[in-house]
Amino acid sequence: MEPSSATPPPPPSSFRHPWSRDQFRANAHAAVDFIVSYLERLEQPSPPWAVTSQVEPGFLRPRLPASAPERPDGGAAGEEGGGFSSFLADVEAHILPGLTHWQSPNFFSYFPANSSLPGIVGEMLCAAFNVIGFSWAGSPAATELEAVVLDWVARALGLPERFLSPDACAASRGGGCIQSTASDAVLVALLAARARALAPPPREGEGARDVGGASAPPSPSPPPPLLPGSHNEDAEGASRLVVYTSEQAHCCVKKACMVAGIPFSRVREIAAPESGGFEIDAPALRAALEQDLEEGLVPCLVVATVGTTPTCAVDDLKAVAAAIDAAYEAAREKEEEKEGGRGEEERLEEGDGGGQGGDVEGGGEKEQTQRRPLRRPWLHVDAAYAGVSALCPEYRDIFEGAERFDSLSTNFHKW
Repeated sequence: MEPSSATPPPPPSSFRHPWSRDQFRANAHAAVDFIVSYLERLEQPSPPWAVTSQVEPGFLRPRLPASAPERPDGGAAGEEGGGFSSFLADVEAHILPGLTHWQSPNFFSYFPANSSLPGIVGEMLCAAFNVIGFSWAGSPAATELEAVVLDWVARALGLPERFLSPDACAASRGGGCIQSTASDAVLVALLAARARALAPPPREGEGARDVGGASAPPSPSPPPPLLPGSHNEDAEGASRLVVYTSEQAHCCVKKACMVAGIPFSRVREIAAPESGGFEIDAPALRAALEQDLEEGLVPCLVVATVGTTPTCAVDDLKAVAAAIDAAYEAAREKEEEKEGGRGEEERLEEGDGGGQGGDVEGGGEKEQTQRRPLRRPWLHVDAAYAGVSALCPEYRDIFEGAERFDSLSTNFHKW
């Protein structure tokens, strides 16, 4: 290859930020003044912009350069582009008219405005520190602060101690983490549910047969460890996973199934009739679980909702947990009946065939050890819309039965 004739890059010692510290200070002050002015104008009796933008599709491209500017502010002050003040003027002239003004006091769509002055300052600090919290070593303070703040959240919502981090409650195996969106939280819950549902059967002495599930009684010993990626090797089991949610639930449940590879034919949208306040029909949920268990399918995840998007309905979470319990108790009784009948057949064969019965019985034991454990599905509560109302003690009954949940998510910006 021919050597490049391009100008070699400058040495690192010659690098300079686009702004000096003094320029940053001056421009940051200007940006804060611009933000305050914007918010004040939104609160005027006759704001300069309609809440819903009046522009037509494609309005912005003709107003902006075809190529990115050489400098982020269009040039230093006094040069072509006019510096940061020119940039703010462009935002005023071209961007603000094209916004839907979520911060307007006249905005009543979707959910409440999702920004505050303390939050804006917090974003500035986050941008300045620019830490990546992918591990404790990546930024210890970021990792530990997240755990502390999420424990604050759990206590503020009146959740039981099982939702606290182990540092705050030694008996807990839980804890919280911040997700980008409630949709991401549902996907994470589904992936956890999928891994638990497809975990290998417990070996002898490693725990009760009914492993996992907040509704389940505690096992004598922990379930066997799940090797990384081992659940992905059970393609046959994965093809039988089923997800349950309300017909009023947010579309994020189906989107999570798309990402996790669960077809819509395995998503049960349980009735939520108007006569019941649009809450999920717990008896219908139980019936769906029992039918799928009878057909050899594997219930994986149940998503209940606190504040559905269409009507802000709140599912009866205790009733949902009770429906799961009832379905699995019925399934366990049927399984015990089958095992009892199988044992009777083996005794008859032993009486008729002499020593042959030992071989048959041994085969029965082998079949039993290979049979998939009867595991309750993961119960996730999507409280994105209305969960924060539990900050008020008089509304905490929305989380009644929280000791039965496996996971819960909520959005503080929807308060």
